Amino acid sequence: MSKAMLTALEPNDEGHLVWQVAARTAQQHEARLTVINVVEPAVSIYADLNFTPLLECTTDWQTALKKEHRAYFERTAAKLFPGEASAAEAIQVREGNPATEITALAAEQKAELLIMGLHNRRGFSRLLGSTTHKVLNHCHCDILAVHPATNPATYRKVLIAVDTTELAGEVLASAHKFATGADFTAISVIIPLGTVFAAPEASHGLGWSFEELSKDIKQQTHQNISAQIAKTGITANLLLPEGDPRDEIIRAAESMQADLIVIGNSNRGAINRLVLGSTARAVLDHTPCDVLICKS
Repeated sequence: MSKAMLTALEPNDEGHLVWQVAARTAQQHEARLTVINVVEPAVSIYADLNFTPLLECTTDWQTALKKEHRAYFERTAAKLFPGEASAAEAIQVREGNPATEITALAAEQKAELLIMGLHNRRGFSRLLGSTTHKVLNHCHCDILAVHPATNPATYRKVLIAVDTTELAGEVLASAHKFATGADFTAISVIIPLGTVFAAPEASHGLGWSFEELSKDIKQQTHQNISAQIAKTGITANLLLPEGDPRDEIIRAAESMQADLIVIGNSNRGAINRLVLGSTARAVLDHTPCDVLICKS
């Protein structure tokens, strides 16, 4: 049985671009690709309104909208994959909550990769989250978030964000498998020890010991990550900057003009997601390129 991949699309230009990336990825990995589009019920978008008097009209409108969306994707399939009937057959248009329906279908099909569009969000909209963020919290397969400015042809420069946990080897292996032949750069960010104190006064007079300990941490991190890289069998430059992982990963991606960032992520609890967040989630908010999130 071939591997399964799922792509979540909207009927617009961005969806067309995401489909191109998804089709290329599925072809490269000899995977079966399914398309899902989710139409949100009007009663969920305007939850404060009373739709009872218009219930029949609303139902008809939702049905017509789903038909229009399916027709759009069938026309797009005919343009992207001329003569391939299977491309149109693999389209599912559903009604409901987008994150819920996408996550459910990914689990149902045992998809190895979910491919979605990405909007860099700011301010209050970032606090509310996007469909991609919500899916990230609950989906158990890897996720490829496609940036609006992506090159749909290939990934040439890949930045792999790793730490010293066991997940590092999996992330490196996933990057190697996903973007075979690319130029790889690995980055592991050293967090300054002074940031663990609640107030600057608490670390007063400890500068020397911090400096020595930081050197030791950097040396051990270099040895650990270098060993993981060698074990994976890839050739990669290794960056070990100091600072906030979110900022340093984005800075490195912009500096090297990366086409893809590969990063690990584990499903965290609700409090951690709300208060602490995750590096992967923060990278999604500011990334200049596509992001492949490897789930533990």
